[in-house]
Formats: sequence, structure tokens, C-alpha cells
Amino acid sequence: MIEYNSQRDNITFSGKFKAWWQCFSTSAWMFLSWYVPEIKGDDDKRLAQYLDNTEDSIGKRGIGEKIKKKFNWITGHTTYWWLVHKYAIEAYMWRGGVKGTCIFQDYDITFRQMNILLESGPVIFQTKKMGGLKDGHIILILEYVGGSYIVMDPFGDATTHYQDKNGDSHTDILELPYSTDSGVKRVKLGTNTYDFIPDEDKVNFNGDPKDFSDIEENSWFDNDVELDIWC
Repeated sequence: MIEYNSQRDNITFSGKFKAWWQCFSTSAWMFLSWYVPEIKGDDDKRLAQYLDNTEDSIGKRGIGEKIKKKFNWITGHTTYWWLVHKYAIEAYMWRGGVKGTCIFQDYDITFRQMNILLESGPVIFQTKKMGGLKDGHIILILEYVGGSYIVMDPFGDATTHYQDKNGDSHTDILELPYSTDSGVKRVKLGTNTYDFIPDEDKVNFNGDPKDFSDIEENSWFDNDVELDIWC
């Protein structure tokens, strides 16, 4: 079980690292709680220690500073970088007695591929322009149940454009409310609705059918919403 954590009330280190900047670290911390029993997803104090460890602009020297020095192409806030969290997640897992590797994938995938990834556990991923947000946002997808992807969104419920601050176990990214005899399912992405055929990896964008079997050349989202798998 993963305990939900809202980034909105996170420790900000006297305003040096604001709560709305902490979606990646919060999602990573909830992710860790799935694998390491002594880590509790809703433990704000230990989450702050994780942030201190991964962010070079605050607190003591830690993983963020070490990775930034090793890879000089890392600039700005270190906790925004997937590579920093990869090293941090693996370190925390090993300390908790869990041997594993955090894998980063930088491309759009099909629903079927997402379900395969979820067989191994939760997935951290990046969204863009979701729920009315102007920029990217990191959330945690837990599982696929009854035609829906269940997620924990540290900023709240995207289906309410984040008026609801509780993002615990919502289906706020993908909702598949029905299927027809033809095998077509409907997908809700934020405020947009699309149809797709799961077995064929095809999506119908506003009446314009497209084939998404080749993920290297095609994206299964429009310009308003994109998903990139992070970990």
C-alpha cells in the first residue's frame, strides 16, 4: 500500500524550494514507499530529507551535488533531473534491502505497453499541460483496474483543474468508461476525449483515425497532453 502525499504542504526550507516545485520528489518518495517497508509515503519529514539529498540548492551536500559534479550537463535544480532521482531511488532501495534498477524511458508509449510496465509495480511519469497546468508535472500511476488507470497526483485532482487538492488514487489521467461491440474504448485525457482500439494500438483524434503501432514515429497524444515514462 502507498500512502498519499500532497506536495502542497511540503517543507519548503524557509521558502528556498517552494512546494509547487516538488512534484517529482514527492512522486519519487511515494514510489519508494511501495518497495521499502520502512518508508512511508506520507512522511513529510523524511520526504524533506530526500529532497535535501537530491536538491543541490538547499541543505547539506548529498546525491544531487554528487551527480551534478559527475555529469556536468546537469544544470539548474538537480531534483528536476531524472538521472538524479534514478541514483537516489536505487540508493534508498538498496539501503532498504531491495535490489533493483530504476529504468528511464524517454518516449511515448501505447496503453498496452503501459499495462506491461505496471505488472512490475507503480510508474513515475511526466505529464504536460494537464489539468490546466502551464508546464510539465510528475505524478505516480499505480495500476490499471476495471478500465481505468489509478494514479496518485501530488498536486491534487486534475479532473477538477486542481480545485480539489486531494489527488489520492484518482483516475484523473485516463478513464475508460465504456467499450462497444466493435472493441472501441473511450479515453479521457484531461478535458479531451478520444476513442481507441486497444488490441490494435489505434486512436481516433476528433474523428481522424491514426495508427500508433510504431511508437518511435508517432505520438498517441495531441499537442495539449503528452505522457513520458520516467521510471
